[in-house]
Parts: sequence; structure tokens; C-alpha cells
Amino acid sequence: MSSASVTSRCKAVTRALTESAFSERRDESDAFQALYELRRLQRVVSSELKGFVALVVPTIPTIFTIEEMLAEPMKRNTIMGTYTYFVNPLDLCAVSVPGVGRDDGLPSALCFVGAAGEDGALRTIAHRFEGRPTP
Repeated sequence: MSSASVTSRCKAVTRALTESAFSERRDESDAFQALYELRRLQRVVSSELKGFVALVVPTIPTIFTIEEMLAEPMKRNTIMGTYTYFVNPLDLCAVSVPGVGRDDGLPSALCFVGAAGEDGALRTIAHRFEGRPTP
């Protein structure tokens, strides 16, 4: 697939995603209810992570080809975020680092997730994991 073709397809996918996001009607009370629930979950997660420096999760559950991503972008993108989509809404920070090579030659990666403001600690962990000196 040519890069122009991929670019064109990506633009179409972006338009479809944007249009679908605005297709459902919601009112102000739905928005406030969702925000209150999000704040509640942020407090729960913050409390549960106390005493831990990092939560370690896979960065992605599998690897898709460009063609597979373009064929089913919503489904595949949702799968790609299985282990990481929660980070920003829950006011956490994260860093992804390359993992060991797989038997099939494809890459792997780990994601270190920490509490808000713990970016420096995660950077140190990531550097140590990669065998690099810590700044």
C-alpha cells in the first residue's frame, strides 16, 4: 500500500471517528454525571496505588499490520489501548519502553504506570529497565 493511499485512508478513518463521536445526543446532566464518576474513580485509583511506585502492564496486546488497522480502525484501535487507555482519564502518568524481542522477531514493549506527578520516578525505572544510566 502506498504512503499516499495510507494517508488518504487515515483521513477517512479520522473523519468517521469524529462524526461518530458527535452522533449521539447527550445533555448537560449526562456530562456532569460522567465527570463525577470519573472523579470518584480517580480517588479510588489514587488510594489503591499508594505505596506502589509503578504498575507494569503490556503496552499493547498484539501487533497489527497497517492493512489490518485500516480495515477495522475502530476495533483495532480499541484493542491497541486495552492496557493503557485508562491512564489519562484517571490522572496517571506512564512511560512505555521496548521489551525483549519476541521469538517471531517482532518487538514487544512494557508500560510503567504511576500516580500523577511521578513522571521522574517512572523515567528512572524506564532507564534502569533499558540498562541506561539514570539522569
